[in-house]
Amino acid sequence: YDFKSVVPEGMEYDAQQAEAFSAVARDMKLSGEQAQKLAAYGMNYAGQIADAVNQQRINEINGWAEESRKELGVDFDHVMQQAASGLEAVEKAVPNIRSVLNYTGAGNRIEMIRMLSFIGELTKEDSFRGFGANSGTVQSSLYGKTNFGLY
Repeated sequence: YDFKSVVPEGMEYDAQQAEAFSAVARDMKLSGEQAQKLAAYGMNYAGQIADAVNQQRINEINGWAEESRKELGVDFDHVMQQAASGLEAVEKAVPNIRSVLNYTGAGNRIEMIRMLSFIGELTKEDSFRGFGANSGTVQSSLYGKTNFGLY
C-alpha cells in the first residue's frame, strides 16, 4: 500500500503510522484503492478534528480576553499600561515570558493581568520629591552647584 499520495496538504507523512494502517488493511483484505480511500477519509477527518480543537482553543483564549475587559471595566487601559510595565520588568529576568504568554494565551487571563499590573506598580519609578513645599531649598543650600532638576 502507498499512502503518500493521499496525505492532505499541511499534514506530514508518517511512515510508522502508514505501516500500522497497512497491516490493518491487509488483515481486512482491502485493495490498494480501498485502503487509500479509507486512509484519505481518516486523514481528512483527523484534520477536521485538529482544526476544531484549535478553534476551540482560540475561542477560549478570546473569551478570557473579553472576561478580563469586562471585569476591569473603565480601569482597563490603566491596568493594561501597568501590566505592560510589569511584563517589561519580568522580561529582564525571564527573557521569553512574553512569547510563553502569547503562545498559551495566559496573558489574557485576568489573574495574569492583575499580577503583571501589580509588578508594574511595584517596579515603577518613584516620584518622591521630599517633604513639604520647602524641600528643594534645603537641597540647594547644601549642594549649591548641583542641578536637582536633572534627577
